[in-house]
Amino acid sequence: MDRIKKVGIIIFCLLTILLFAACNKESKSVNEEKSDLEINKIEASSNEAKDKENSNKAVTKLSSAVKCGEVYASGDLKYNIVAVRTNEYGDGTKFLISKLEVYNDGNEDINLVVMERFKLIDSNNAECMLDIFAKTEGMLGGKIRPGNKIMGEVAFNISESSGEEFILQIGEFYDNYKEAIEISKSDVDKTFQEAFENSGIESEYTLGSPVESSHFTITAKTAKVTKRLVFDNGAKPVESEAGKEFLVVDFTVKNNKNEAQSFLSGFFIEGFSQNGTVLKARSAFNTMPTTIESGEKVNGIIVWNCEEGEKNFYLSIRPDIYKRQDEYVVAFEAE
Repeated sequence: MDRIKKVGIIIFCLLTILLFAACNKESKSVNEEKSDLEINKIEASSNEAKDKENSNKAVTKLSSAVKCGEVYASGDLKYNIVAVRTNEYGDGTKFLISKLEVYNDGNEDINLVVMERFKLIDSNNAECMLDIFAKTEGMLGGKIRPGNKIMGEVAFNISESSGEEFILQIGEFYDNYKEAIEISKSDVDKTFQEAFENSGIESEYTLGSPVESSHFTITAKTAKVTKRLVFDNGAKPVESEAGKEFLVVDFTVKNNKNEAQSFLSGFFIEGFSQNGTVLKARSAFNTMPTTIESGEKVNGIIVWNCEEGEKNFYLSIRPDIYKRQDEYVVAFEAE
């Protein structure tokens, strides 16, 4: 009898142990399930927060772009598109051309180089290439004095683009581009109000003041405005377009190097009206040689289009095109 009791007690103990182990396992499983659920909730919450953050970033990025006719500020420069147009060549090449005014709100001169600062992205996220050789009414670029602006055109090749909306991105020194100005199909062939005025261009350099570097010495000697170009070689005179005149500046250029140098005047000299508008160069009428021998001094004229009645202008001259920081402003009143 005692033996049977002992066997019963042992069986009871074994069953109790097994039941306890099973309960522990079930409890652990339930806890693991609860833990997994909590982890999933945390992950879902984290993902939702990330999605919200990304969504906010996208909204912020889009809202940073202004519309044509509105001012976009970046650093000490303020930008405003005042006109948009397209131009299509006979071979089918098509350009989107924006006229911008860029105002220097800082305390120091700023050299604006379009290749360093602008990109155009279409609504399919494809980049449209900037073309500095496209036909414009004066390509944007040059030195901007504090409290003054320059105004000119920037052309982008949109021949391969299927998008109808564009974003002008603005950066600095080929970096840090940000969405700046939206350009829509409805903006084409429109003009917008100018936002800035010049405080006036003053310079220690004027007609007759030589601008020097180790490469060239460039002197603007005389300047006149005329409706009719007359040439010494007997070529047929050229009349200006309606509402336009020619600004004709006579230059002396000396090669300071011990070897011949190329002198493509558009890379060294830019013309501006007093309100900062880049003047359209009429290079076909220039008489400056394109190559100057070592130590040689040459004379010639450079011609720009200007508005009828304008008399006050300035030149942005770079005697060394490899040192854009060494850019000089020559201000003058033409005859």
